[in-house]
Amino acid sequence: MNSILEIIERLENFAGSIGPVQLVISAIACILFGLVSWLAGLWLKRIFFPVAVMAGAVLVCYYLKVEDFKLTIIVAAAAFIITFILQFIFISDSMFWNLPLSLLFSVLGTILLFTGQILLLTFKGSKPAGIISQKQNFFAAVFAAMVAFGMVCQILFCTGGRKYLKNQPVDAKDKKQSQGE
Repeated sequence: MNSILEIIERLENFAGSIGPVQLVISAIACILFGLVSWLAGLWLKRIFFPVAVMAGAVLVCYYLKVEDFKLTIIVAAAAFIITFILQFIFISDSMFWNLPLSLLFSVLGTILLFTGQILLLTFKGSKPAGIISQKQNFFAAVFAAMVAFGMVCQILFCTGGRKYLKNQPVDAKDKKQSQGE
């Protein structure tokens, strides 16, 4: 948990170094992208999954200390294109793929929502890292609950999830009621 607090403290320090307009715009962008990913990631998985892989490729280049910016762009673009093509071959709309993808998008959305909220709280002048460090168990429970809720929403309400509800066996009595007999 300490490494997470260090990341939050770095985020606070970064937020203090940029202007208020950039801070508010980036916070709102994080919150909006986080909400879409958190609640509708499966619906947009054909776009979100390659973008997530592309962001991962940029992070790998960053951690490997690749100093050539053009090489980083080429690696990110190649990761996006390859993932975009391969997902149509390997990732179907089966529940086998939708469960891990809904978990991925729910975690990504929750992280972005927390990031946006931390940026907004920093803009208001409070220090969220201190509050989070005092109530670590509470915020961990909130994070877990948000991830679980996001997964359930995606499985039930996204286009991939509706198909599984329709394929459930229906009683003969339910069929007659739905046909109006």
